[in-house]
Amino acid sequence: MFLSPQWINAVAEQIETAKRADEYFMNLVAEFSLRVLYVIEGIPRGLRRFYGGRAQAQIFVNLHRGRARRIQIGPAASAEPADVRVTVQYEIARQLFLGELSPAVSIINGKVKAEPSAEFRRWPLIVARGLVTANRILKTARKVPTAFETQSNGAALRDR
Repeated sequence: MFLSPQWINAVAEQIETAKRADEYFMNLVAEFSLRVLYVIEGIPRGLRRFYGGRAQAQIFVNLHRGRARRIQIGPAASAEPADVRVTVQYEIARQLFLGELSPAVSIINGKVKAEPSAEFRRWPLIVARGLVTANRILKTARKVPTAFETQSNGAALRDR
């Protein structure tokens, strides 16, 4: 199920496998060392059990040289401070995953908010590469079997 802990871990494994198989992809992410907190708002009822019953999912990723050192999933994913906080509505996240929206256009139009912390000085250096990388990550993530839930009853909407 899209954004369930099992799905997130499967996506992380798929990305690691893709990086090992593709030197360009590995080099693209190798310079990323940062802590990112993803906040997905308005998640369907069926996903809320993974997030303490809340309508908001939090996923904390600590990257070191492009490798995920730690991924924490839950209602308050990490007490550790994030370098960047990315906030998005569930429906926008779903559309990004399906390729119906692009990461760059979504950020420009304010549908995705990427806010660096005041202490994070490397943001200008990684933002452009981050957009290229986001497209590659989404393309790789789409290889993971994915089902979506409806907002109303929590039933599976469709499989990808």
